Amino acid sequence: MIRKLRNAHYKSTEQFFGTNNTEITAGNTIGNPVRLSPLRVITQTGVAIEDGVILATGTYRLSADVIVEGTTAGLISIQIEDNGTPLAETVRTVSVGVGESVEIPTETVRYFETCCSLNHTLDLVVYSDGTAVADVVLMSGNIIKLA
Repeated sequence: MIRKLRNAHYKSTEQFFGTNNTEITAGNTIGNPVRLSPLRVITQTGVAIEDGVILATGTYRLSADVIVEGTTAGLISIQIEDNGTPLAETVRTVSVGVGESVEIPTETVRYFETCCSLNHTLDLVVYSDGTAVADVVLMSGNIIKLA
């Protein structure tokens, strides 16, 4: 559905966070990641972004932080996806040990073009290397329309 935006050039932002524990198991590999979003628990301003969906063409800053607590040692990765396609520059991998808390930040600036009924739905995903087991204890981030 195409919506006529009041002013697509307004600076817009959406902020999200969550503190509920989400378990990442050894079975949650890159082929079966845990989606910490769609980015839906949001404080929003402006009109160019709605519920993690970019509605207006422009340059955006995407950032996210995840804190994980390890249950089994291994590697944990996060990435931001656009309509299910990973944004390669956002992939971050860290080593996590048993009982260890690790912060995983990611960030990028990207130009998104919208037209017709094409929008960009953004998701934050977390996955294991196949050995690591961890709990996501905090996630936060934002989407900011820069220009």
